[in-house]
Amino acid sequence: MNNIRNISKAMRVFCFVTFTVMSIALPLFVFYALTATETSSLVHFDFSLALPITSKMILILPYSLAWLFFLFVTYFLYRFFDSLSLGQIFTLQNVQLLRKSSCFYFAGNVIYILSSMIVFFGFPDLRLQEKFHLHLKLQMFLVPIFLFLVSSIIHEGQKLKEAQ
Repeated sequence: MNNIRNISKAMRVFCFVTFTVMSIALPLFVFYALTATETSSLVHFDFSLALPITSKMILILPYSLAWLFFLFVTYFLYRFFDSLSLGQIFTLQNVQLLRKSSCFYFAGNVIYILSSMIVFFGFPDLRLQEKFHLHLKLQMFLVPIFLFLVSSIIHEGQKLKEAQ
């Protein structure tokens, strides 16, 4: 039990730091991408920052949306690890937090893929300005499935705990 609490405390701190850094970095990323006037490489694409502001907004939209969804994932995981660090393992709240994390993780990836495709196929003039990279990784779909599986295991444990 002490191992679970200690690891959960460390993970809670990690989630807090990640959430804080992401919360600060997202507005800075958007501000830089919208105001810079020279060619730059941000995240996974290169584009000319001399484009009109509306074109810049369209180009950074997929990353910004995904980033927002992952802020929610980090927040729910922070609350989950906080609950574990208090010794509350098999609770309905933990099941709900993991399922929310799973859903937001999956939704963030789907929105990233769809918005990237919309930008790429819907705005051919921007396609010439951007070296488009859609990074599809196996983790984009395995992590939400794993989180959902763990939430189901905790839910079964919670049912057994109530039955005793």
